[in-house]
Amino acid sequence: MTDAIDILMRESGLECRPFPAAPESDPAAMHWSHGAAAARAVLDYGLAARAPLLLLTGDDGCGKTTMVHQIAAAAPDARLAVGIVGGLRGRAGELMDFVLSAFDVPPPEGGGHVARADAFVAFLIERYAAGERTLLVVDEAHLLTDEEIETLRALTNVNTARDELVQVMLVGGTALRARLAAPALAHVAQRVGATAHLGAMDAAGCVGFLRARLARAGAPDDLFTDQALLAVAAASRGVPRVAGQLAELALVIGPAPGEDRIGARTVQQVVEDGLLMLPPPPAPSGGARIRLVA
Repeated sequence: MTDAIDILMRESGLECRPFPAAPESDPAAMHWSHGAAAARAVLDYGLAARAPLLLLTGDDGCGKTTMVHQIAAAAPDARLAVGIVGGLRGRAGELMDFVLSAFDVPPPEGGGHVARADAFVAFLIERYAAGERTLLVVDEAHLLTDEEIETLRALTNVNTARDELVQVMLVGGTALRARLAAPALAHVAQRVGATAHLGAMDAAGCVGFLRARLARAGAPDDLFTDQALLAVAAASRGVPRVAGQLAELALVIGPAPGEDRIGARTVQQVVEDGLLMLPPPPAPSGGARIRLVA
């Protein structure tokens, strides 16, 4: 937290910033909606069931990266190594370089794609021989080419008669789900053992999210009026990231003249002044979708 924001939050009676920009890995720091909690439970099931591929998709700002970091932080001990590949935008040319880097495996000198894949397989075999498991998480997987998605699927072929040596979780936008449903990647979709989708929250879920994050930051119970929180939920269309940004801007502006609490007028002022880019109306869809494959 910058000094300026720190001062602003403390002047509002908060102990810390309630809506930090960076994803948080502490499970206690996040309040999940019912649909998101169900999605997390399905992913945990997929991990426990050793599903070779898992799929997490979601709308922008709805918590995909936060959920990934919490799954990584929840790994019980070193027996489950979690490597996260991210930042692929415009740099997805050599996928295996990112995979090796995620697990601190040095790339072979002078080797190409095959040599890098072989180095990763050797790492997997070494871990499996020690009784350890490996989870590879690929964030922004919608940026990958079909060939790169096939490379990840091929990694799950490295197994024994009983166990998968590596599980791969593909994480991306809603377009990723549609791509996997296309005929060209049907063989990949058949390997997906559990899927989850994170969408926007309904009004009650969004208000619950806001209250939980404010309470964790030490905010007084009456800092926002009920109408203000409902106004945030409506303007943000239930997108957690936007709801947090809007609530924080309302905190910075403070109560409207003649009011001692942050009310709906303050939220409306933020919206009318164009201080935040708000999401357009969503296409009709469910808040969270999950699928299990036996």
